[in-house]
Amino acid sequence: MTVDERPEGNGAAPAEAEMSLLVDVGSAWTKAAAVARSRGRWRIVSHVAQPSGWGEDELRAALAADRLSYASAAGAHRAGGRLF
Repeated sequence: MTVDERPEGNGAAPAEAEMSLLVDVGSAWTKAAAVARSRGRWRIVSHVAQPSGWGEDELRAALAADRLSYASAAGAHRAGGRLF
């Protein structure tokens, strides 16, 4: 049963999410943020800043590394500090 199929009045919010990538390219620095909306509120999921000359491949790699480090730390916390 999906959230949309549940009977009215169950108190569960619809399972919907949106994600956007915001990029500000300046002459010296490029800044990027991944933002997501869940349950009606926008949140910053990941953000990086780097010299503009580094290029967009490096920017994407930095965003992914930031997100991966957070996911690894959150997973370790939920596992009581044990990854395996």
